[in-house]
Amino acid sequence: MRRYNLVLLHGQPGTGADWQHVIAMLPEHISAVALDRPGHGSSRQAGGGLDVNAAAVIEELDARGIDRAVLVGHSYGGGVALSVAARAPDRVEAVVLLASVGPDCLNGADRLLAAPVAGAVCALFAWQLTPWFARVTLRLLATRQGWERAARRHVNWHVWGFTTWENGPLWRTFLAEQKALVREAGTLAGLAASVRVPALIAADPRDSLVPLRNAVALSSALPYARLHPIDGAGHHLPLRAPEEVAREIVTFLGSLADQSPGEQVLAAVRRDAARPQATRLERAYLLGLRALGPLAGGELHALVLLEVTEPVREDRRVMDEDVGAAVVWCDEAVTLARVKPLHGALRHELLLYCGLRGPQ
Repeated sequence: MRRYNLVLLHGQPGTGADWQHVIAMLPEHISAVALDRPGHGSSRQAGGGLDVNAAAVIEELDARGIDRAVLVGHSYGGGVALSVAARAPDRVEAVVLLASVGPDCLNGADRLLAAPVAGAVCALFAWQLTPWFARVTLRLLATRQGWERAARRHVNWHVWGFTTWENGPLWRTFLAEQKALVREAGTLAGLAASVRVPALIAADPRDSLVPLRNAVALSSALPYARLHPIDGAGHHLPLRAPEEVAREIVTFLGSLADQSPGEQVLAAVRRDAARPQATRLERAYLLGLRALGPLAGGELHALVLLEVTEPVREDRRVMDEDVGAAVVWCDEAVTLARVKPLHGALRHELLLYCGLRGPQ
């Protein structure tokens, strides 16, 4: 069985310990290391933006003798994973982005937390003056629920109370990263578009910190991406849903073993279309033909589901070419951008299930 090296990158703020439950559920052929990013945990390096973090990850790869890794990033760590993949493509085999920052992640609170004076005051209050309150509250909750259950159920209290930087004030790291996020968020779409490795994007559709539209924007920008919803976990996927995170990572890596990039894309399409718990509308919205890249002339007015190796019905025609595909739907031609090859075993007929109206 093929072996993989996973490098796990926590969010803002956080530590490598956030991944302990995910790591415990990975099979033996997947080796995982969870880093403390600059300005967090045991790191001796001060916090900073994506370039600072990407350089630190590459340095760790060198120090650990890891030639190529699968980067798994949560929240801000997802932005770091993209940065490493764009900066050192020969060192990255694939990326997994969990509730990741991206081109459509910013809101008013993010800008306030990065603002002069106000940002520093908020960071100091949240990460130096009040964590004791979160610790007391969580310990009270643990007396009734048990520590493991309380920490997992009340993740925000746990992160607030117990995230530290051993070599400096955590609030300064938070402020530095928040300023960098506001400054660099506009570059993330272009950064993602330059990543040429397979990507898995996972997000809770009801994440209150990073909205689902950001995950959709990432799946549109990344050339080889599939989008998987994890319902009910909120933003802190590694802490709230470690079982599903580990399962999706294993499934994703299993799909890469003997597939070309094009085959990986179409396999992702088939998996998403087969999810029994998703409604047809959800599948169509999440897929949105992003797996095959942008559509020439804008998005389809009707969202479609796409499956592989099915016979084409008489009222639908699909023409398969070496470097692209032209789709005729409801007597109106819509040409897929020639963004990636369909070759060899991929010359299958595609079946389009139509009839759903997209967002107006």
